[in-house]
Amino acid sequence: MKKLSLLLYVAIAGLLLGVTSCRENSPVGDSFADDYYNPKGSIISSFDVNPGAWEVPLANTTSISFSIDYTAGEEVSGVEVLASFNGGEAVSYATVSSLPATFDVPMTEILDVFGLAVGDIVPDEDQVIFTFASTSGGGVTVSSDAVVVPFINCLSALKGTYEYETSQFWCDTSLPPVTGTVEIIEQNPGVYTFSDWGFGSYEVCYGGSQTDWGTLQITETCGIIATIGEDAFTDTWTITVVEVAGDKLTLKYDNTYGEAATTVLTNPNGDWPALSN
Repeated sequence: MKKLSLLLYVAIAGLLLGVTSCRENSPVGDSFADDYYNPKGSIISSFDVNPGAWEVPLANTTSISFSIDYTAGEEVSGVEVLASFNGGEAVSYATVSSLPATFDVPMTEILDVFGLAVGDIVPDEDQVIFTFASTSGGGVTVSSDAVVVPFINCLSALKGTYEYETSQFWCDTSLPPVTGTVEIIEQNPGVYTFSDWGFGSYEVCYGGSQTDWGTLQITETCGIIATIGEDAFTDTWTITVVEVAGDKLTLKYDNTYGEAATTVLTNPNGDWPALSN
């Protein structure tokens, strides 16, 4: 019994001694705080990416922009912007010593960086990835944030609900204008239909609205508008861009049945893009 008690005492003493020894040798103090609690490196984040893609058919004029800023970590003395093509080896694109910073990147410029020509690009497949390596007291840190910019055929953003004012009706051009709202519905990228292809003119001339517009669609490719399909009566239509003036888009429609009218669509979000036929 005494032997057992002695062994238990020795074990407890050894445990306490081990704990005491461990505590005495722990890296407490400034060094421990610096190593384990003070952040090393910096975090750089991107914002305001606009418009988000290069339009290949407009290679000589299309451009994107983005901004970066310090968001956490050590004070930054410089940031290198790296670019990679389709996730390949990253190359240096630009270096800045102060933040925030904004970059305007024409498509022609980024192609020169990689030694590429417009004909080398496959729209809707190829892309450039921008990453950010910041220099601070803790060394060089590559942030996890990235800006991914694809090459596309063309941006198209016509969908929305718009107020219209329609006049010059085929049934009587002297009738006063009619107003209302129409929705441009995106059915596929760059392919749209109108909720009311008559823009209120059917109510004026027929006293009622049409609900079935067949397969009528408009396409928009780099600002060029075309009309495809046919209505429920197998007539084809033409939408003509008469004028784009700020937030006003003037369209004229006519079809093989002889119907026609002119409408002005107001964009509640600002100016319309440049459009033509």
